Amino acid sequence: MLDKRSLTGAVTVLLLTIAGSVIAPAALATATGNCRARPAPRVYWNGCDLANANLSNANLYGASLVGTDLDHANLYGANLTLANLTHASLVGTDLRKAMLADANLTNANLTGATLSTSWIDHANLTNASLVGTDLRKAMLVDANLTNANLTGATLTGASLVRADLHRANLTRARGGDFTYADLSRANLSDANLSTSWIDHANLTNANLTNTDLTNAVLGWSDLTGANLTYADLFIAVLIQDDLTQANLTHANLVFADLTDANLYRATLVYANLGGAKVTGANFGGVAWQHTTCPDNTNSNNDGGTCMYNL
Repeated sequence: MLDKRSLTGAVTVLLLTIAGSVIAPAALATATGNCRARPAPRVYWNGCDLANANLSNANLYGASLVGTDLDHANLYGANLTLANLTHASLVGTDLRKAMLADANLTNANLTGATLSTSWIDHANLTNASLVGTDLRKAMLVDANLTNANLTGATLTGASLVRADLHRANLTRARGGDFTYADLSRANLSDANLSTSWIDHANLTNANLTNTDLTNAVLGWSDLTGANLTYADLFIAVLIQDDLTQANLTHANLVFADLTDANLYRATLVYANLGGAKVTGANFGGVAWQHTTCPDNTNSNNDGGTCMYNL
């Protein structure tokens, strides 16, 4: 026979079983939500401890998950459309094929999470941590990633069309479609963006130091004031790009297409323009020094300029 204390303990450790899935419905010290509620649209789980929970294919449309611990939870195929995940922790969480369209993930921690083939269109990921996150083939169209940390994230096949990545950190990130994206002041240093689509993008004052942009399409983009020191732009497309005052020191532009590009007052010290297409390009006020000209001569041997060796 259970005494009152034993009965209280038994209730405390009660597990909620739903459709064969076991959820630990414990509440964190700061929990304000109904942590024992069943998964359902608009469920109120603020501050609940759902770490390691199995919520595969759960319908959590419009759910309130502010500050909720969902570390290593299984949210495969879950519907989190319009959910509020502000300050939520989703470290190592499985969100493959999850629906996160229009979700609020401001300040959320998604470090090491798997979001491949998920739908995150129009979501707010301002200040979110996506360090080491798997975003392969994810849809992030019109997503807000302002000041987000995507260090080491895998974006191969992901769509970030018109996404806002202002001041985002993409150090050592890989892949992605950034057409019409706002990458102004973003840190993309050491990122591997080879073969990526970054056309019509805003990259003003972006940091692209040592970035791999081989065979990337950056045409019709604004790179005013961008830092492309040691960037690899081998056979990259930069048609009609605005590279005004861009720093291309030691950049590799071999066979790059700079047709009609504006390089006014750009720095091309030690840059390699061998074989580059420069028809219609503006090189006014460019800083030349030991630059390999398009005809493979050295600017220092051509009167300190490549203007006559294009």
